[in-house]
Amino acid sequence: GRLAYYLLTIFGTTVMPFLVTDPDLRTLCFAILIFAANITNALFAGGYSAWHINFIPNNVRAEYFSTSSMISNFIALGTALISSLVADAFSASPYAYTIIIILRFVALGLALLELWFLLQPGEYPYEKSGDKVRFSDIFTKPFSHPKFMRTLLLMGLWTFFVDTSASSINYYLLNDVGVSYTFTFTLNMLYPFFILFLLKPVNRLIRQHGWLPMFAVGAILYAIPSFTYSFVTAANYLWLMPIVRLTQHAFGVLLNTAYSNVVYVNMPESDRVSYLAFYSIFINALAFCGVLFGTWFVGTFPNLDLAIGALHFGKVQVLMWVESFGRAFVGVLTLAMMRSIRPDEA
Repeated sequence: GRLAYYLLTIFGTTVMPFLVTDPDLRTLCFAILIFAANITNALFAGGYSAWHINFIPNNVRAEYFSTSSMISNFIALGTALISSLVADAFSASPYAYTIIIILRFVALGLALLELWFLLQPGEYPYEKSGDKVRFSDIFTKPFSHPKFMRTLLLMGLWTFFVDTSASSINYYLLNDVGVSYTFTFTLNMLYPFFILFLLKPVNRLIRQHGWLPMFAVGAILYAIPSFTYSFVTAANYLWLMPIVRLTQHAFGVLLNTAYSNVVYVNMPESDRVSYLAFYSIFINALAFCGVLFGTWFVGTFPNLDLAIGALHFGKVQVLMWVESFGRAFVGVLTLAMMRSIRPDEA
């Protein structure tokens, strides 16, 4: 499943433009490849989580998620920073496209290395509520646990709002504001350092107050710099964007660490593969809806210019307002629903 996902998203989308020359057919092929890849990933991703969560008991889960996030961010953002330096250095070069292709094949090689690592842990027996596992369990069992479904609804709303502007912010920064790849990824690279310094206090807060309350607080706090992001322009990005991104990093440590375990908070011990598969399909569907809404908004209001005093806000900036409102709304809704979603053991 993982191999198919990588072959479709990395290898397929890299090779296909060489084989298909018609622009419309290319667009269709891209859509088919990405759709097939995400469907494959949605069906199999739950199995990885159910397999590996056995190695992460609840009493070390906060430390594990925050530490693994820090390590993966150091590696991923470090790689992205190097790639951005290469992209900026060769952006005007006739070899720019060739370099991008090479980078994508390097990524494929790293993906194959990841497959080898994924296969190293052994497998514990999986708890099942029945003798047989049916494909239909993915769509029936989650609805038999209302508390899990209420938690999943919050995660779905969160995913929808986060993805409304996710695909257009970088375009806005690169084309309207004039931010370079290197500047953006240098700021991103600082996030693992925030994890390193805030690791212990965040874990302490989660142990004292619980995963869901801390996710709610993190969501509300994160909405503040997300809203401020919409004020970043070509005239002020050198000082305002670092303030916004560094504030997001600080609040993001609490938010991301707490969110990483939200799906497991009310998940039954048995049939976890079915619950995680449903979660993956549901979350991907809401992510698609969020991107679809953002695409519709940008396409429907291409020349939007909202003036507030001397300030002017375009389509992407207004989408940032939608995103920041959604983040705060989900945080408040989580606190309001706490009685009905608090884990039984709490």
